[in-house]
Amino acid sequence: MAFLHSHSSKCMTSSLDLFSLPPTQTSIESSNYVHFKPISSLSAENDAPIEFVVPAASDYYLDLAHTMLHVKVKIGPLQDAAADNQKVGPVNNFLHSIWAGIEIFFNQKLVSSCNSLYPYRAYIETLLNYNDDAKKSHLTSTLDQCIRAADSKPRPK
Repeated sequence: MAFLHSHSSKCMTSSLDLFSLPPTQTSIESSNYVHFKPISSLSAENDAPIEFVVPAASDYYLDLAHTMLHVKVKIGPLQDAAADNQKVGPVNNFLHSIWAGIEIFFNQKLVSSCNSLYPYRAYIETLLNYNDDAKKSHLTSTLDQCIRAADSKPRPK
């Protein structure tokens, strides 16, 4: 059998290893959440990026897989438009669609791809990578399910 490396040994995928006891993780003794606030001011007139600075520390590490962003959003009609009979609501995959792009830097080095197509990419990834059970449970936080439910209702004439 050909191996990727000459010193590589045979192994079995963990999904087929049905009868062995899984190992116990002992490297992380505890965890907690640390809150970081944006360093720039947020306003409707200001089109500046929302930037967070996470200082380096030797006593903990940052697990990006468990990073969360808390967002409060108010949706309403435009201020200069007449508010009579205006239907206003979020778009599909709303929490991804409010960002034009996301850039992640480590030590001033860009480590994520950046372009203005982030909302489309996130929506397509959600459609392709998650089943209906996920879309009915934890993905409802992106407001995708709410839009589908509203679209299925008959519209008044």
